[in-house]
Amino acid sequence: MRLIHRREFRRLIAGYALSTAGDAGVRMLLAWVALEQRGVAAMSGVFVGSAAACLLGPLVGRALDRHPVRNILSAACLARAVLLLALALLTPQTVAAHAAVFAFLSALFSLAHGPAVSKTIPSMFTPEKMHEANASSGVAFLAASAAGPALGGAVLARHGLGASCAIFAAVFLAATPLAHFATLPQAPDQPAEGRSPDIVDSFSALLRMPLVLTLAALGIAVNFCLAPLNVALAPHLLSLGSGPQGFGGAMAVLVVGAIIGNLAAGSRLMETARWEDSILAGLGAVACGLVAVGSSTSPLQASAAVLIVGAALPFIQVPVATRLQSEVPAAQAGRVFSTLNSATLLAAPLAAAGVGLLLKRLPPAPVFFGAAAACALLCAAWGLGRRERPNAG
Repeated sequence: MRLIHRREFRRLIAGYALSTAGDAGVRMLLAWVALEQRGVAAMSGVFVGSAAACLLGPLVGRALDRHPVRNILSAACLARAVLLLALALLTPQTVAAHAAVFAFLSALFSLAHGPAVSKTIPSMFTPEKMHEANASSGVAFLAASAAGPALGGAVLARHGLGASCAIFAAVFLAATPLAHFATLPQAPDQPAEGRSPDIVDSFSALLRMPLVLTLAALGIAVNFCLAPLNVALAPHLLSLGSGPQGFGGAMAVLVVGAIIGNLAAGSRLMETARWEDSILAGLGAVACGLVAVGSSTSPLQASAAVLIVGAALPFIQVPVATRLQSEVPAAQAGRVFSTLNSATLLAAPLAAAGVGLLLKRLPPAPVFFGAAAACALLCAAWGLGRRERPNAG
């Protein structure tokens, strides 16, 4: 976190945090209003609409490679502010009726910020300092992801939907000038004669980067292993005698653990550690934490196990992000990071659906044990494959 004093990085991360808080809050608002006004099916439509927007991620990435990042981020923040101001003028019934469409638009405008941060950090820092910058970015993302829904829920309960939308419109307006941070000059990506379509071109770029593909596959697989925390943890805590407050507390503990883990992953102690060893240790710790969650006999034990998982995750995420930034050429960074971001976002609902199907046949504990076994297999495969992995040095 020592890098936060750099002005351009401070602006980048502040804008990212505001954008993340706004996006998380808007998703919560749309889901709640849709559920309240039209039922579960309408609420599900919010998540379907958000996931559908991810399919356009490669197009957003191409724009990040062709045009100044600051202009795209400013336009995206303004577009979301306008969308929120329009929603503030509508009745809850109207918003609920078109919640999926509004969720699609909001998610579409939000696709640029995360990849833009990944694309920009290498232009600000030396390779030795990128892990620290990524850890700082992770802390900002986690804190903002928790703050956005909390703010939206508090305003919605006291002042209604219109005031909540107006508050988040102000959040996006505040993020707009922060998009104008200093970056190293970079020549825009010029379209070549006969170039393939954007989406095909994005995947073609990925296929030429075997280590990037390996890291991307690892990240998606880890997200599948973590899906039980989002779906099976609530029924597991219920079986242990806990209620909604216990579940909310456990999820808060997960965020706290992840913040602690990011602070540790970005510390000076990690500057000399091998990035592959960090991932190996993180995978092993996550597997142990999932076993502990499944084995817990009280809500307190479950929360302690969740804390372990949260603290271990940054030791996977930070080195993966840093290595990706080192491997991806600057001219292709926008499309590659946007494509990976979209793939990760699309994997989340698929993983959740899979866990939901398993819970129809199994109690929660075996689901956590299965996720732990899958994570342990990832750990073993990662350890065995280090010598053969391309560009592993």
